[in-house]
This record gives sequence, C-alpha cells and structure tokens, in this order.
Amino acid sequence: MLLDISQVGPAGLAKFKSDKNMSYWCELDNDFFITYVSGKRPVFPPQAVAKNEILTESNLSEPMLAMKIGKDSPLDEFAAQINVIYDNGAHTIFQAPPNVLKEIAKKESNHFKLESMRQNLPVAVNIRYIKIPDIKSAETVSVNLERLKGYIKTFENFKTRYSYSQGYLDAANFAVEEFTKLGFEAKIVEYTDGGKKQYNVVAQKKSVPAGKANKFYVVGGHLDSTSPSAATNAPGADDNASGSSGAMEVANIISKYPFADKVRFVLFAGEELGLRGSKAYVAQLKASGEIKNVLGMVNLDMIGFDKVAPISSMWQTKQEFHPFVDNFLAAAKEVGKLKITMSYSLWGSDHVSFATAGVPAFLFIEDEYGSNPNYHKVTDRLETLNPEMLQEFVRIVAQGLVNMLSPAVPAPAPSK
Repeated sequence: MLLDISQVGPAGLAKFKSDKNMSYWCELDNDFFITYVSGKRPVFPPQAVAKNEILTESNLSEPMLAMKIGKDSPLDEFAAQINVIYDNGAHTIFQAPPNVLKEIAKKESNHFKLESMRQNLPVAVNIRYIKIPDIKSAETVSVNLERLKGYIKTFENFKTRYSYSQGYLDAANFAVEEFTKLGFEAKIVEYTDGGKKQYNVVAQKKSVPAGKANKFYVVGGHLDSTSPSAATNAPGADDNASGSSGAMEVANIISKYPFADKVRFVLFAGEELGLRGSKAYVAQLKASGEIKNVLGMVNLDMIGFDKVAPISSMWQTKQEFHPFVDNFLAAAKEVGKLKITMSYSLWGSDHVSFATAGVPAFLFIEDEYGSNPNYHKVTDRLETLNPEMLQEFVRIVAQGLVNMLSPAVPAPAPSK
C-alpha cells in the first residue's frame, strides 16, 4: 500500500514503523510504501492518507526498488516486460520475470542501483523527521561566487575530463596549482587502474611536527567527467566541475584559519568508471595506516542544477554518522534557504568508499539530479547551473568546518 505521510509527525511515524503487523516499509519523502500480510493491516496514523492499494503479481519477482541518477534508466529497455508499481522519477518500484530481473541486475552501476523491498528502506527522509542541533556560528563565512564560477568554467574549457584523457591530467595540474597558491601542499597521487596510471589530486597544509599524527577531515569530489563522446567532449559543469570547484572554494575560505591543516582536499579520478579513484585512495590510506586519522568525509557531487524553487538538496549517509553530519545540517538550518532530504541508502559516489572503510561520510548533492536534461551530455555547461545553489552548498560545507574547528566561544559571564 502507498500512503501520503506529509501530515504525520515524527512520533506518529516512529510508532507506525514499529507496528508488529508491518512487514517492510520504504520511505520516499512524503510517499510511504508498506507491505503487510493480508488480513493483518497495521494501524495507520490518523494523519496518513491511503493513496492506493497495490496488488503485486504472483508470477513475477518480489517488488524491487530501482534508484537512478539522470533522466535515463536501464529499466527503459525492459518497459514492456516489467510491472511498474511506483515511479517518482528518481525511484521506481517494480516487478519483473525472474530472467528479466537477472538482466536488469547486470546493469547496476554507480548510476543505477537495485534494492530488495524485503527490508526497511529509508531512501528519502523528510528533514522534519530529523532532529538538528542548534549551533550558532561564531563567524559567518563568505563565498566568492565569481571565483567559484571561474573554476567551473576553467574545468569546462578543458573540453573533457574523461579519466584517460589529457584533458583530465591538465585539469588535475590546474587544481594543484590553485591549491598551491593558497598555501596548501598539493600533489598528484598516482594509482594503477587496469595497467594504466590514474591520478587523484591531494592538498593539505602541513603544520604538524614530524612523527605526530594529524587528525583531519576530507572534503572532496570527483574531477572526471563523461558523455556519449567522453574521450573528446565532456564539459561536465554540473557533474562534476561544480563539486570539484566547490571543494576548491572551500579551500579558499578556510585557508586563512589556523586550523586549515585539519582539512585535506581530494579530487578523485575514475568516479564515472565505478568510484575507482576514491577506492584506490582509501586503499592507500589503509595501507599507510592513515585511515585511522580521517575524522570524516564530505563528498560534493553535482551541486549546481536546480530549476524548481526552493533550492533542494539530498544528504546521503548512514544513520550512525549523524554526529558528524549534524554539524553541516546545523549550518544549513541557521540560514534556512535549503530544502533538505536525508537518505540512508548508501550508493552512487565517492563517499561510499570512505563509509565502507568506517569513516563517517556523506554525499551532498542536488535533489533534482533525476531531471537534469544535461546529465552526462555535451550540454552540461556553466550557463545551465543555478549560481545561488552553488553558493549555498559551498557556504554550508565551509561553515560546518569552521563551526567544528574554531575554538569554542566562551559563554557569557552570569549577570550579577
């Protein structure tokens, strides 16, 4: 059954989820999909509205959830063979003949993922169900939008940043130069992928005495791009010059602070090929033992496309990572310009490599990625992006870091 929970409060929804007659549930913002045994219906919250009773077809597979990034979906080629139960553009619940489901499963990538509905799935959780702490910023950060857009345009002008192209290497060298200008020790870190050398960009200020461990946060995003003609033309302004440039603008903002050495910036290769750059980098951190010094990771991926007000965002993480993520949610809450949806279904981008290694991590991404007509196309250019959105995403990340790393502001003395 599909319910509208837009008027259900946090306590009511929590009670509903714990109903013993509930088999499984899937939360998709205000849409709430439940399964239960016939004749044993759970007690609905009074504010919940039943949208429709959905009967599955017994000769097909169990219901599956498909999640995608971009307008196109591998499900499209199987449209005549599957039973679509629900579709909101980014998420589809469907059934398929077993042999067809096997073929669909072969299409999984970091752009398309399947989940069994025989589990509870907090895929898209409205922020009203999340308790965000109140953290008052001691100092408000400022984003230089023209500089940020300049970075994006420069990356776009390399024509392509496909991981195996000269354009990617040129973009990586440009990033190293810019980080170096800010006083960071920046370098290209190589890894081998299929016998070929690939390159991540790593930048951090060094102020720790030799032999002492430096605990730090990672802010990153993937630098590579793709399109149908990836080898020659993949401007990738939103995906993901926006995120890489956002990380560089965060570096500009925090470079003036004494705690700047507590943040490492990493721009990854190979995300479009299957998170290869971040997987390789995390493997290097494990091999060196440095992984234990990583306090948290912020992944900026596609932070510029939003054509429908209000500006919306998706934060993807694990529920146990909230103590880290809450610092950034609090920064977003303080200004209140951003519509926030949480997701606890981890997939699709470089934060997964860190989270899998036990590092608190989250993906900060636009929430209209499923409707961007320029996704993975040669039309993904700066002029299609929302400047206010770019500025807001970067401000939140920088503000969250400043709030975490600045010395605590002393409480005022009690009045006499």
